[in-house]
This record gives sequence, structure tokens and C-alpha cells, in this order.
Amino acid sequence: MQKVILYIQPQLRNTTTTQDFVRVDLMEEELIELTQVIQDARDIEKIFTDYSRTFNLPASKTNNKIFKHWYNPDIDGFDNQIFSSARIELNHLHFKFGKIKLEEAVLKNGQPSMYKVTFFGDTLTLTELIGEDSLDSLLWLNNFNHVASNAYVKDALENGKDFTVDSVSYTDAIIYPLIAHSQSYIYDATNNMDNGLNISTHSSHHNRRGVFPEDLKPAITSKIIFKAIEEQYGITFKTSEFLDSAAMTNL
Repeated sequence: MQKVILYIQPQLRNTTTTQDFVRVDLMEEELIELTQVIQDARDIEKIFTDYSRTFNLPASKTNNKIFKHWYNPDIDGFDNQIFSSARIELNHLHFKFGKIKLEEAVLKNGQPSMYKVTFFGDTLTLTELIGEDSLDSLLWLNNFNHVASNAYVKDALENGKDFTVDSVSYTDAIIYPLIAHSQSYIYDATNNMDNGLNISTHSSHHNRRGVFPEDLKPAITSKIIFKAIEEQYGITFKTSEFLDSAAMTNL
């Protein structure tokens, strides 16, 4: 019979010090059953990976030390809000690196009697991978930087601007929508002739205001955002009817 050994590297709150891997006490080795996941479209947060059924760990002295103070975020102890690094060995040979999630601590008379944990393969969830990053973290989008001159903005408003990045052509990658960020334009061919924001071609008062380049902000197609995420984090979105649809291309 193969001997299963589980190690956990505790992630403690309020400290950045890297902890050592600790061998965990097991009581239900036969329940560490790994499943390879190919697809789970119900949860967009997950990048598909191996995972185990939730299994139990005894509340031994060693395990209690690993999961110490898991219940109190004000005390420096095990942080059950994030995944801790882990590895599984079979007969003292490496089998799988991954992450451990503490699902639940079962209490008896106010004291832990067992811990319920789940093992995930070393592929991370999107939320762990991206964290709090925002769009300005996507460095690949710098390929679409441009000087917003009057002529450029006008052309991008009327025709859109094509870009070529790494020998790949992106049609209408940048456009300038007729959407102002601080006022509302109107189009009225019969009234409101004195309103400087009336952009009807029938108005005789265009020289009063009209559209200025600084009123408009550029927009980039959503597919390019997907591409930038792939480049930034080393992942690949599976092509599909949705991602390759005309609606997505025009978004």
C-alpha cells in the first residue's frame, strides 16, 4: 500500500515571513482522492486544475499548531481566507504540488476535533492570480498608446484606428465614441439652435461650442482586453462561439 504524506506551508496573517512546510497528521488517507478537472463553466473564477474531495485531518498537536487561531483575524495565526501551499508525496516521492484550503473546523465542547480541507493542484484561481490588479496593470495595452492630436481624434471618431502588434493586425482597435465625459450633446434640427451643444448639421451656431477633442475619451475593443490578460498572466482563454462572435468583436 502506498503511503500518502501531506505537507502544508502555513500562511500566517500579519507576517510576510515565509513559513516552513510542516508534515500533517492524517487519519483518512484513503479519502485523498484527486480528480482532474477539464472544464467547469459554472465558476469563472477557476482555472481548471486537479482537486481532491474534501477530507478530514485530526485535531492533533501538530495540526492544531498549523491551523492555530484560524478563527480570529485579530491574532497572528493561520489565515483561512487564502490558500496555503501544500504538497503530496507517495512513499516519500513527490507526487503533486498545490494549495490547501481550510473548509471548516469541527468543534466539540468548544475545541477542534477535526479539520476539513481540500487540496487543489498548483494552478491558481483567477482571483488569486489577478488579485486587486486593475486595467492599468495590463502592460501589453501600451502597444495601443497614441498621441491624441485633433486630427487623430477626429479620424478615430469617424473611422476608427487600426493597430499592428507582433505582426497581428487589429482592425478598429481604438475608436473615439461620441460620448462626452462632462456634458451631453443633443441633435436637434428644428429647435435648440442657440444651444452650443447641438451638433445637428442644420444648426447655424456650430461656432458657439461643438465637439472638442478633449471632450472625448478613447475606447478599446474588449477582445484586446482579453488578449492583454492572456499576455500579462500567461493564461489562454479557450476560443468559443461567444469570444469569436461578431457581438464580441464589436464590443
